[in-house]
Amino acid sequence: MSADERPGGKIAMVVKLTAQAGKRAELAEALGSILAAVEDEPGCRMYLLHEDLKDDDALWFYEMYDDQAALDAHAKSEAFQALGPKVAPFLAAAPDMKIVRPIGGKGL
Repeated sequence: MSADERPGGKIAMVVKLTAQAGKRAELAEALGSILAAVEDEPGCRMYLLHEDLKDDDALWFYEMYDDQAALDAHAKSEAFQALGPKVAPFLAAAPDMKIVRPIGGKGL
């Protein structure tokens, strides 16, 4: 059975956002609307924003969803669609997104 066929297979994303020099706080603030919106998203299990401790211009997201359908619904949500114009003025580069599948550990 492939990973995609596993029943209840969670899916996650690790996303690096690189702010323009000195704009990380503004970028984090602009992300506030999506942090609030995911509170009510079915299938969204974790949506955590982190500051990088070594790179003053980097933020990281860790997201976990029940399945691919929940991730797809998040990407199509009104809140996510509205996010681009809010964060674009603070980004130095396109987000670096990695889709991963959790296989074990505390919290899963």
